[in-house]
Amino acid sequence: MFKYKTELHCHTLQTSRCGKVAAEDVVKAYIDAHYSTLVITDHYGAKHITTEDSEYEIQHFLEGYRAAKNAAKGKINIILGMEINLTQNANDYLVYGDIESFLIKNPEMYKLSLPEFCDLAHNSGLIIYQAHPFRNNITVTDPSPLDGIEVFNAHPRHDSRNDIALLWAKHFNKKMISGSDAHQTPDLTRSGILTENQITNEKELLSVLNEEKYELIII
Repeated sequence: MFKYKTELHCHTLQTSRCGKVAAEDVVKAYIDAHYSTLVITDHYGAKHITTEDSEYEIQHFLEGYRAAKNAAKGKINIILGMEINLTQNANDYLVYGDIESFLIKNPEMYKLSLPEFCDLAHNSGLIIYQAHPFRNNITVTDPSPLDGIEVFNAHPRHDSRNDIALLWAKHFNKKMISGSDAHQTPDLTRSGILTENQITNEKELLSVLNEEKYELIII
């Protein structure tokens, strides 16, 4: 029975410039909505790096996740993810796995092409999904290097054309995920996945996603 709810796409005020809700309030909302796991996917990359100090940028990126972790107090599992933007276009990609170690070893990987980035990420044990691939200003790109597609994005202020994203994923036989893409209070707890068991860490998240042991939460 799929009963445990996991959010796969959520931002915080601490890290994402577009985020309007503090991590502490984000965590409370997901606890109140009976989610068992929250993946913090704050922004990193070409559109979001503001200095040449890689150490500063990594520590800033981790602020929202760390604040959420501190706020959880054992009531919800908090996992670090990432939404990355590469220099070649405005496309965004959701990345899961040992993100912190990956960033420390490869702080400027956002300068790579998509195939180069995916090769590097896969060699580090990460998995990559394109977020909202058919929004305005997104460049339609060969999805071959990707593990999957976010086929349902619940952001209420963008037309993510989820129906096209679903057809795209099916056409290329890509794994499918869904997420709230939460930036403001009304965005919280609108989507994610349902699993049979709780996802408590990065390794379990990768296993569930790779084996597709979940159902999509679609509103």
